[in-house]
Parts: sequence; structure tokens; C-alpha cells
Amino acid sequence: MKPEARRLFFALWPGTELRRELAALGRSLDLPGRARRVHPEDLHLTLQYLGPVPVDRMDAVRAAAGGVAAGPVTLDIARLGCWPRPRIAWCAPLEAPRALRELVDALGERLAAVGYPREDRPYRPHVTLAREVRRLDERLLPRAFPWESADFVLVESLSVAEPPRYKVVARWPLAEKLENKERTN
Repeated sequence: MKPEARRLFFALWPGTELRRELAALGRSLDLPGRARRVHPEDLHLTLQYLGPVPVDRMDAVRAAAGGVAAGPVTLDIARLGCWPRPRIAWCAPLEAPRALRELVDALGERLAAVGYPREDRPYRPHVTLAREVRRLDERLLPRAFPWESADFVLVESLSVAEPPRYKVVARWPLAEKLENKERTN
């Protein structure tokens, strides 16, 4: 019998005001009928996707995250676009700021040490706004949305019919060279 597993990923989780602004941006898009907007409570910026994690590996995942030493992340969501595969509309910074790249690298290194492979594709930070979108011209937003993250989170993808479908299960503060301590929600 397979051990019970939880579908997990690490992310930056927007605050209330930024979440409202990103949700409004998603609602403002003129999308085809099949497009599905992401529920406002599910908006996030993925750092590392883990997939199904056996429950007996949760302590290793949490310990790996707790060992990440990285500073706070500040970025500006300034552009909008679409990837035909996997058919998502997204918003993103013009480029990944150094602090974000360092966080992703540090997290990837710590997770690799406990058996989770590093992503081999280049990291492209983005917030998914809608799914089943085949076309949306890439463009700069009329104004940038500033995002400051003083922590990062571990998120569980839930098997539920109605959104929200993601649940934050733990947080770690981002404080350069300080020991990160987990906070459970």
C-alpha cells in the first residue's frame, strides 16, 4: 500500500491588498468563454513545485525549508501575457529580482539535499490569472503592482470541487542570515 501523499508546492503568497488588485486584473481581461479565472484566494507566485509528497517525508520537506537563509523579496508585477502551452494567462515581473532568484536557488538546493530534484527549466516567476487561455498579447501593464514578501509558504493543493483549492500549511520568514523558524497556519 502506498503511503498517503499530499500535493505540495512552495510559493510567495500575496497580502490582502495585492490579492485584490491581482484578482481585479484577472477579471479585467477579455477572455474567451472557455477560460477559467483563478480564484482570488488561490493567486500566488510558485517558487518550487514538489507534487505528491508522502506524509512520512513531510518532516524532511519542512526541515529543508527551515534551513533556507534568504532575504525579503521585493518585485513589481509589470507585464501580462499568455503561454499557449499550458494555456495560461499570467502576470509577472519584467525580470526575476536577485533576491527572488537567490530564494529559489537556496530552496532548490535544500530540497535537493533531501531528495527532491531541481527544476531543469529556467525559472519564470509568474502569477497564473486564468487557465484555458490560448491567446493573450504580451504587454506591459498600465502600472506595476509592487509585491513585498517577508516570508514564503508551503501550500497544499486540495482535491475539492469548489475553489479555493490551495491551503497554506506553513510559513517561513525571509530574514538574511537568520535562522528561519516555521510558523504553522
